[in-house]
Amino acid sequence: MIILTKLKKVFSDMNSNLENRAYRTAITVAIIVTSLGVLTAYIYAGSVTSEKSRERDSFQEEKADYIEGQILTRLATYEQLLIAGATIHKMNNNITKSDWRNAYYNLQIPEKAPELLGYGYVEYVKRDDLTKYIEQAKQSVDNDYAVTPTGDREEYAPIKFVEPLDDTNASALGFDMYSDPSRYEAMLIARDSGEPALTVPLINIQDQRNPQPVQPQSFLMYYPVYEEDRVDISDVRTLVGYSYVVFRINDIMQSINIDWAKTISSLYLLDIGQEGVRELYSKDANNNISDSERPKVYERNLDVLSRKWTLGMTVRQVEGSTIFNLTTVFIIGVFVSVLFGALLFLLLLKRNSDSNRNHAVDIQRTKDELLALASHQLRTPATGVRQYVGMLVQGYFGTLDKEQLSIAKKAYDANERQIEIIDQLLYVAKADAGQLVISIGTVDIAKITCDVIASYESVAAGKNIGLSYKGRKKLLCSGDKRYIIMIVENLISNAIKYSYPDSDVILELKKVDTNMILKVKDQGIGIAEEDKDKLFHKFSRIDSPLSRSEGGSGLGLFLAQKLAESHGGEIIAKSNGKKGSIFILKLPIKGDKKKSVVQLTV
Repeated sequence: MIILTKLKKVFSDMNSNLENRAYRTAITVAIIVTSLGVLTAYIYAGSVTSEKSRERDSFQEEKADYIEGQILTRLATYEQLLIAGATIHKMNNNITKSDWRNAYYNLQIPEKAPELLGYGYVEYVKRDDLTKYIEQAKQSVDNDYAVTPTGDREEYAPIKFVEPLDDTNASALGFDMYSDPSRYEAMLIARDSGEPALTVPLINIQDQRNPQPVQPQSFLMYYPVYEEDRVDISDVRTLVGYSYVVFRINDIMQSINIDWAKTISSLYLLDIGQEGVRELYSKDANNNISDSERPKVYERNLDVLSRKWTLGMTVRQVEGSTIFNLTTVFIIGVFVSVLFGALLFLLLLKRNSDSNRNHAVDIQRTKDELLALASHQLRTPATGVRQYVGMLVQGYFGTLDKEQLSIAKKAYDANERQIEIIDQLLYVAKADAGQLVISIGTVDIAKITCDVIASYESVAAGKNIGLSYKGRKKLLCSGDKRYIIMIVENLISNAIKYSYPDSDVILELKKVDTNMILKVKDQGIGIAEEDKDKLFHKFSRIDSPLSRSEGGSGLGLFLAQKLAESHGGEIIAKSNGKKGSIFILKLPIKGDKKKSVVQLTV
């Protein structure tokens, strides 16, 4: 309100002549300052955005490295298990179902790779050896063992062993993997390279035989088993079979520890091959944001054995980085620059307007306001200086030598004198600046109330109004006696003013918890609900026949409320709106301050 009043004053005093030198100077300076501010905001916004982008890129790289490392680590574990399986078969050509199961548990596969669906061995069989192989498998694997699908083929690669041998995996025994083009292609790559190879994403035979609403995609990793190792890749070796594992990429991704709530908002994994692009995994934790708000996708290509995968993700805002984008930062900067330029323009005009004031009252008022403001602003840093120099003198930052201590004490004493002078200036300016200083002491609120009642008995008698008091005979509380008397006088005076003749005003004093409560109850005109907000406003009076006849400035309750608040209390008004009111003064029994400053201006 004060700022708006002064702005209106400045505009009213402003010289409308654009050729006025002071006006031209003010507007030129304001434009220059605003322009520099806008330029600074643009540069800063650009730097903030660049830094934000760098942080996001670095964060994405870090998360991508972590996820890629987890995937490759799991696949490397599978590769070691396959090599171990191939080694076991080379060491014992007549390996049995029991041998393979022992290998499964000796390699601690359930603990090291619990997400594996199957760990098995496929035997390479030529057409001429198929009958012999089946007879042998019935003895070493299962009496019902058979190669599926049936049909005459030159080569076969049936599943001979698989663990864990539960009902699901047992249904896959005997399946000829060479009969499926996807598996056959991966097995040929492994055979010719001597290295592990992955199939394309496919639905494994166990899932095919147990249909589900959404069939999960799986991978098979093969490792070739030969009769003997080769030294040169050009050597011809006899293929015996393949060790293999079956896994779902979903299971690997779910085993990776990702804090979706704080880091990654969406993640996907694609398989890229001649067959096309297939989605291996996808999760989006940002379902409630629009496409325009969605962060830019970060992608990375992964070489996974014989396959090409693409890892894509969007990350959440990096913790600790700025939350503002370029547009927001720039708009805020422009707004602040324009506001600062406008304030500077008005300040320059005000300075010119003040310098041309000729009226003595205006000059005096401006001087008093400046004195109060300057004193207050000087006291704040001076108090800070007192604190820090005092800490030096008291040795909070180490013991000072004799010369340092002497200088620090001199600085402390000089600052104390400065604070004393500033306090004196504040006291001189308090009246014209609208400030009152109260001193808190111990007062007997019961005695004050009785004394005020006695002083108003003659006034009340003039309207034949009875004044009565009940409650405590003595009640001590913290406060400034002068101003508490002013509060009580105002409440009693108002009760008498706005009460009808031949009625009563009753005062009741009591202690409730840590507060004293003084109730002033009248039988007057009452207060309408819509008028209660006006009671404690400056220069505000409620229109009624009694208020018009009694007169008043509208400052009494405003002053009383401000003084009550300065003591840490308040005044509450209650009325049914028809007849009678109750004004309740609430003050703390023990205040926490010895002195308090009351600002009475709005």
